Amino acid sequence: MMMLPTWQSYGPGLRALGLAMLLLLAGGCSASGVTEEGAPGDDVLAQGTLCHETAAGTYVLLDPAPAERLAYLLSGDGVPGGPVPGRPGRLFTSTCDVVTDTWDGACPLGMAHIEGFCIDRWEAHLADQSPYGVPGPGRAETRVGVVPQGYISADMAARACQTAGKRLCTSPEWLRACQGPVPTAYPYGEAYAEAACNEGRAQHPVIELFGDAADWSRRQMNDPRLNQLPGSLAPTGSFPACVSGEGLYDLHGNLHEWVADAEGTFRGGFYVDATINGPGCSYRTTAHGRGYHDYSTGFRCCTDAR
Repeated sequence: MMMLPTWQSYGPGLRALGLAMLLLLAGGCSASGVTEEGAPGDDVLAQGTLCHETAAGTYVLLDPAPAERLAYLLSGDGVPGGPVPGRPGRLFTSTCDVVTDTWDGACPLGMAHIEGFCIDRWEAHLADQSPYGVPGPGRAETRVGVVPQGYISADMAARACQTAGKRLCTSPEWLRACQGPVPTAYPYGEAYAEAACNEGRAQHPVIELFGDAADWSRRQMNDPRLNQLPGSLAPTGSFPACVSGEGLYDLHGNLHEWVADAEGTFRGGFYVDATINGPGCSYRTTAHGRGYHDYSTGFRCCTDAR
């Protein structure tokens, strides 16, 4: 039986709008957009709901309890307006129809369109370069199932984005993408979900690799073996529950992500720590300049929507 979204967490105006959208869904009509000027449309619907596969192979909107959301995502469900986990290049519409993620006139392939800007759905890698070492100049690419580029400075990341016709995201853009249209603490929702994202590794990789000889030097912190240890850096999209309501993966954990702040800032935490400098989307490190790099530093690109 289809479970419809709940709207108790929104104000009276949005609850009324939600009821109207649910009536449309019950009648089999599209829920994309509303006629009331200035009222939110699909973004409200996307928060907290999933596209759930039925026994007949079709998809319906489902509003699982927070504790059940991870299990549904791991089983192959997805988010309205976002990707189908495990099916690269496939997206849902707001009404859970499956489409191919192609150029939509606003954003390039592999990017999500969010309020006037585009942002990579997955952490970036550099074309034709190993992700396990300090990179040289290259072109940023984004794709599911690829090991993202660590060991990169903000300046090199910005150059890679520029070569791809993009740019580093600003802090407001990155935060909007992570928190969603109805801001939540984590990309996947308000409540922390253990094991949803690649974070909280029990042993620090520097300690595991160097033991008592660990000196936290620049040489050790850029050792290419660190991100190749078991349980360390994961390929993009490996954690299907670590997805925002608009279909962006790994904004919490996996790699720190450089943003365009002039003083040097990376966000989101990485696979060891995603809490010390703030929980979830609020995680922010400003202790290093833009030329800094180590095994934990990565990035994704943005661009203006066309």
